[in-house]
Formats: sequence, structure tokens, C-alpha cells
Amino acid sequence: MLNNMDYSNQALREDMKYWGYWVVRELGLSGFRLDATNHVSQRFTNEWMDHVDAAIGQRLFYVGEFWSGDVKLLVNWLTHSPPKYHLFDVPLFYSMAKMSLSDTPDLRLIFNNTLVHAKPYNAVTFVMNHDTQYVQPIFCP
Repeated sequence: MLNNMDYSNQALREDMKYWGYWVVRELGLSGFRLDATNHVSQRFTNEWMDHVDAAIGQRLFYVGEFWSGDVKLLVNWLTHSPPKYHLFDVPLFYSMAKMSLSDTPDLRLIFNNTLVHAKPYNAVTFVMNHDTQYVQPIFCP
């Protein structure tokens, strides 16, 4: 939509926090999938999750899409996030994709350099999503 949110704006932050509470209350959600999480203020995302949980009175499930095959980058992101935050394991997706095209796949290596191996509590595995279309290069870590 070509819009950028200025998370340094206090009024915007408060409105987003209220929206999080409102949408959970209205729809009975038990969690959120946060798209393109690395393009949103991490500090605000952490603040927002804490606010929504406190306003609802329970801990919700949060998973972010940080599209990178670099497990070190994902682990670094999680290091600066609350323990309740999860990321999709993109490196595992790439590993599975590469093995599916191999004539001699070695499944003993499937979890090497993946979020499941590095931070299993915070890893969410997947096989396909809207970012895994056939035209997208599989071998882009």
C-alpha cells in the first residue's frame, strides 16, 4: 500500500495498541501472525505484544515472518524479542526445498543451520505459504 507507519509518533503507537486489544476482543483471536516483521519497529512490536497481552489478560501466540535464510540473523532478532515471540523457520524451508530436489538427500542434515536447531521454542515450521510461489528462487538464503 506504499504507506509507512511512523512508530515514533505516540498517537500512532497508542492507536495500534488499542487496535490490537480491540481486534482480539471482537474476533476472539488467540494470536497474531505479523507479516514482514523485520520492516516494523522491533521495539514497538515488543511493546505492542506486551500491551495486548496485558489488556486481554492472557498471553497470546505471536509469530513473525522474517524472510531470511540466515539463521544468525533470525536468532539475533529473537535475542531482542520477548521469549513469547516466534519466527517462521525460513532456513528450514530452504533446507527442505533443496533436499526435495536432490537425487540423494540426507535427512540427517535437515535441521543444520535452522531455527529449529538454534532456538526450537521460538521456531515455527512450515512447508508452503504465500511467499513460496514456484517463481520464487528456492536457493536464495
